Amino acid sequence: MNLNLLRILTGVVLFIFFNNIDEGFSQEPAIKLSPQEQAWLEAHPSIKLGFNPNMEPLVIANKDGTYSGNLIELFDELSGVTGIDFEIEIDKWPKIIEKARQKKIDVLMASSPPLARSLGMRQTVPIYNSFISVYARKDRNFSVSRLEDLKGLKVALLKGAKLTAEVLAPVREHCTVFELDANIDAFSMTHQGKTDLTLATNHDAYLLRKYMFTDIEAIHSFKYLQVESASAVRGDWPELVSIINKGLHAIGMDKVRNIISKWTEFRGILRLTPDEKAWLEAHPSIKLGWTDVEPRVIVSRDGTRSAR
Repeated sequence: MNLNLLRILTGVVLFIFFNNIDEGFSQEPAIKLSPQEQAWLEAHPSIKLGFNPNMEPLVIANKDGTYSGNLIELFDELSGVTGIDFEIEIDKWPKIIEKARQKKIDVLMASSPPLARSLGMRQTVPIYNSFISVYARKDRNFSVSRLEDLKGLKVALLKGAKLTAEVLAPVREHCTVFELDANIDAFSMTHQGKTDLTLATNHDAYLLRKYMFTDIEAIHSFKYLQVESASAVRGDWPELVSIINKGLHAIGMDKVRNIISKWTEFRGILRLTPDEKAWLEAHPSIKLGWTDVEPRVIVSRDGTRSAR
């Protein structure tokens, strides 16, 4: 009798234990949803995100087929607090935009207000600001403190970049402008001395580190003209906009800003010991060796080298 009772009690305890484990691993949202939002979320457990791979570090396509970057990390956080299973489709921007227009993409991970409006999409609260910076070689013989200082200079920029074009417009006719298909190509032009500077967004500073353009730095920023970017949600899903906004506030806008900035901003100053400083002063130039194998080292026709 006692043995049977013990077996029954053991079974009850194990049942409760394993039920609690299941609940602990469930994807229940960590935010408070309205009954309507909860019902909508249960009816739409998986959401397809879209973006393009040519805007590092917002989204970075890794060699192993995975993705990383500002927006990837941010949506990982959102998945944790909302319980949404996000699928990601990365493709050239025109294709992603057309799929968003056809509602085959549910959310553009980031979008400017004009683009969202043109697609009939609803925007979430802003997640980051973009502005244009001037990037030039450290051994330049000019300075830039206002837009007029660009007159007479050779300027490299990304083809089709609306914000860059808007900033440059007042002085464009006084500059020699080179439009490139990718920002890294614009930086390469400046690195090789073929242009005086590159105009690109504040986020593009990431490329200087990734591709080791150590001779280029940001020398000025036009912060008077900024664009607030936000996620854009298909227009017939206002519930998802509300859920994402609640998720962003649950994460905390300070943390959101940190996620965005940590990929693009240098953190702190390198601290050297007195011995290291003395050594560095005695050895200001370091010779590197490597084979001329593209794309790690690219040898141009004029003999200059760049790194990809």
